[in-house]
Amino acid sequence: MSVGRIATVMTLGVFAATVGGCASVQAPDADLATGRVGAPARFSESVFEAGVSGDDVASGWLATFEDPVLDALVREAWANNPDLYVTAARFEEAAASLRVAASLLYPQVLGTGGTSYTSYDGSDEDDAYAAGLRVTWEMDLWGRLRANREASRSVAESAGLDFIQARHSLAAAVAEAYFGIAAANEQLRIDRLLLEAEQFTAVTTGQRVDAGLGTSLDADLAESNVRLAEAAVQDDLAALRESRRAMELLLGRYPSAELERAPAALPALPGGAVAVGVPTELLERRPDIRAAEALVDSAYYRVESARAARLPSLILSSNLTQIFDPASFIATVAADILAPLFQGGRLQAAQEAATARQRQTLGRFASVALRAFEEVETALSNERYLRLREESLAAASERLVRAGDTAISRYDQGLLTILDLQQVRRSDYSTRSLLLSVRFEQLRQRLNLYLALGGPVFEADATPGPVIDDEMLDRRFVQPDDAPISGELRVGVGQISETINGG
Repeated sequence: MSVGRIATVMTLGVFAATVGGCASVQAPDADLATGRVGAPARFSESVFEAGVSGDDVASGWLATFEDPVLDALVREAWANNPDLYVTAARFEEAAASLRVAASLLYPQVLGTGGTSYTSYDGSDEDDAYAAGLRVTWEMDLWGRLRANREASRSVAESAGLDFIQARHSLAAAVAEAYFGIAAANEQLRIDRLLLEAEQFTAVTTGQRVDAGLGTSLDADLAESNVRLAEAAVQDDLAALRESRRAMELLLGRYPSAELERAPAALPALPGGAVAVGVPTELLERRPDIRAAEALVDSAYYRVESARAARLPSLILSSNLTQIFDPASFIATVAADILAPLFQGGRLQAAQEAATARQRQTLGRFASVALRAFEEVETALSNERYLRLREESLAAASERLVRAGDTAISRYDQGLLTILDLQQVRRSDYSTRSLLLSVRFEQLRQRLNLYLALGGPVFEADATPGPVIDDEMLDRRFVQPDDAPISGELRVGVGQISETINGG
């Protein structure tokens, strides 16, 4: 090839690169997703919060329980939970896919080599050896490749935000299981007190029957109450072991029901009102909403890529071959223009499909946002009604405890029958159990509220999430929210290694 021809091809390549640089990919509107979801100025179930900023909302909510054991268990679950490990691997996959999409913007270089043997009628032989380079470069004239890269970047951001949301959900699940163990311990304590009371009543009744002050019916009723109380204790023991196994599964441990750091009693509900901010801030704070928004952006770029695929493309290529002979050096430079003239409607259909998928992501975003609003409103409403119910049950329980003491005294004096005593006692201990259930539900609803608000679990984790920038393309792995999430999986008797795989 003459020098003039090579210069012509190279000039064409420079011109194409210049045109491609001018045909930049336009970013989606900042409110492409959020602009389709209306929200009131405040949550209908919240009280007015003067001077509360978005940074105050559920920031480092785990610290409100002031329990270092719970903090340690959440950290352990983050390190060992296999479901979280899967979510982390999805982020790594998305990050790697982004690098694949970005690599197509650069020239692709292949090394070539070969050997051949030729025999001429058996009288002469010829061996040949060749080595060379093959370079191809698709000039991104209309931004198709860059749109694919941006789409992959948005998918990686969404996967990283999904991981953060999974960590928040896992922390709430660990806290709920932790409080569930405490509630099971307290219920066991209530039923053991009932068993002791029934056993004491059975002894007293036996003495009354022996003294001729009671009947065999009284003795049978007293003994049956003891057996029922024993059965309740056995149910409580089974529930406690089940609660411990549930926690061990979250921690990635073998479910042996031998969790050593189990709380003995429910903590008090953290005092004071929870800062909830305003609904519009929720759209910017919750990781799952932001993940859905990132998928909307990704779908937008896919539409742009499908639109650009209908336009001509330019591919530059070059082959350099050396046959180990200076006179045999071969160099070729070519520029190919590919214009889709007839595809049977395939490219247009692909663009329509991408547009339909974009509408799907908008619908999913709206659904996620509405569900988030509903979760906050429901948790706020439940907290208010549970507080009123707890006040009523606490007052009733206090009176029933006094009534129970009086009933026992009157029964010992022969002023009440065992049926009367049984009725008072059942009301007393069932109310204690109801009060325990309400207090556990208050804690559960508080966890639901923290999770619905989307604030960070620990104050140190108060970061906006993974930033997938161009520097990421030079790294093998990016950690969202400063979390060691990759490594060798070990559950049951081991743990997930906190060492990030290198290489």
